[in-house]
Amino acid sequence: GEEVTKALLAFQAARMSVEKRPTAEPGKEGTIIYVVGSKGGVGTTTVAVNLAENLLDADSGKTVSLIDMNLLFGDIPIFLGMESPLFDWAEVARNIARLDSTFLMGTLYKHPSGLHVLPSPTSIFETFSSGPEIMTKLLRLMRTMFDYVVIDGGQDLGEMAKATMRLADKVVIVTLLNLPCLINVKRLREAFLRLGYPSD
Repeated sequence: GEEVTKALLAFQAARMSVEKRPTAEPGKEGTIIYVVGSKGGVGTTTVAVNLAENLLDADSGKTVSLIDMNLLFGDIPIFLGMESPLFDWAEVARNIARLDSTFLMGTLYKHPSGLHVLPSPTSIFETFSSGPEIMTKLLRLMRTMFDYVVIDGGQDLGEMAKATMRLADKVVIVTLLNLPCLINVKRLREAFLRLGYPSD
């Protein structure tokens, strides 16, 4: 139940406190990169995972986190060979009032590669009425803790995705050179322009 979850979070946070780990730094401005697919099956997760791992390898000493925002069937744990992570960002959402760097580091999965991963909820019935506010608070904190925050956004363009894109420094659209994908890229570009994003 809830008490067990709190105890596990406290234990994990205490264990990680003895390791070198990212903490919130006043004035730190990490880069948020949002990866979105023009259609299902185009390789959005592949691009997000490889981008995160390459940022970690290419920029020695930099910290990188990876968030899975595929609300249905997030695959990042499979791609990274993660064994049943204890927590996902539904845990963050349920505890948003106590969100700080210590709580977050106790929730993130520390992959052997050095990536800090926040998987998507395991329950497809998980819903959050204040999703945009949750993502805004989470990303503002993560930006102060990590040099790079890579987000696998899947194909979602709902309110949470819009809130995420407003904070993102870069939005990467993954597509294939076929008609359905290219039509969707055109629609995405038009949506981005309506939201006030630069034309490039």
